[in-house]
Amino acid sequence: MLIEKEDFIGIESLLEKRKDFYIKYSEYDSLELKEFLNSKEFKDSEIKINLSFNIAKENVKKEIDKLKASKNAAKQYQNNSGYRNMFFNKKI
Repeated sequence: MLIEKEDFIGIESLLEKRKDFYIKYSEYDSLELKEFLNSKEFKDSEIKINLSFNIAKENVKKEIDKLKASKNAAKQYQNNSGYRNMFFNKKI
């Protein structure tokens, strides 16, 4: 399985940090908050969160594609088996 619970642990901690940032800086006036939102520290944390979500999203897409391929292969096998059985029944 491509998706593991550990993939989301990093995201949770990053979201907690983001929440702490917002709570911490909401106590300050808007000018200080504006400076913080434009700071490198905040932008780096946003980049990390977005990368983590994108990686998790890609893993989910891969898992879905894998399941679709597996389902299609099983369906194709069933169809081929059915046609083979019909062919043998006609011959007999």
